[in-house]
Amino acid sequence: MRPIASCFHPALFFSIMGQMVIHLGCMVYIVTLAKEAMGEDKLKEVLEFEKNRHKAIDNLGEEELEDVWWFMKMPFKPNLLNTMVWLVETSQQVSVLFVNYKGQPWMKGILENQALFLSLTLCTGLTWICASGVVPQLNEVLQLEIVPEHLRGTMIVVLFSSLGGTFFWDRMCHFIWAPEIFDVMVENVRNTKINDFVPVLKTVGAAILVLLVLGTGNILSLVGLYYMYKTWYSPEEEKKPSSDGNKVTDGAKLQ
Repeated sequence: MRPIASCFHPALFFSIMGQMVIHLGCMVYIVTLAKEAMGEDKLKEVLEFEKNRHKAIDNLGEEELEDVWWFMKMPFKPNLLNTMVWLVETSQQVSVLFVNYKGQPWMKGILENQALFLSLTLCTGLTWICASGVVPQLNEVLQLEIVPEHLRGTMIVVLFSSLGGTFFWDRMCHFIWAPEIFDVMVENVRNTKINDFVPVLKTVGAAILVLLVLGTGNILSLVGLYYMYKTWYSPEEEKKPSSDGNKVTDGAKLQ
């Protein structure tokens, strides 16, 4: 099936416009909440700090700017406004990729594209952890303020509303103006089995195992892991019929 050829097709045009409105509405709402929680005095303090920071950046020489990590040398003051804006912005970037990734037959399925699937899952989990404040140490490392308790519930609802709202709107636009595309996406969901998650879980397990080994400080253990991988991991290959009608066995070579 051919994909939609024009970005001005109603299914795409109204989907993009709707997503933009939802994202903008969520961002404006969160900024308003953050400003109300901080108060005028705190906002003026942050504004003055940012002015001085921009002046310091403008005064940097060319040699200092050539350093990749020059921004790490600049003073930074965490505050509730930039924390909540960063959380919303991150969730919106995840939603843009997730919602507009249509999968098969036009591209790899989301589970087949493990790098994309795992990165989106990690970003979603990271955003929730930072917004809920369940791991304050992580907020400290990322220089994010802890969202006040009375705003956490609203913050999390807005984050996932941004993702869920854009997803629902996009699929509704395709249901109305491109039903053939919508039917394919629904069929892809129906054909997804639990076994389709196994390769992703294997990748996650291997990554965790490597990190645990590195955490022990024994780098030579990686050699043992690689040996075990080469010894025990042998992916099944599809057996193709040879020209004489016989099956080609694993490892067989045509002479």
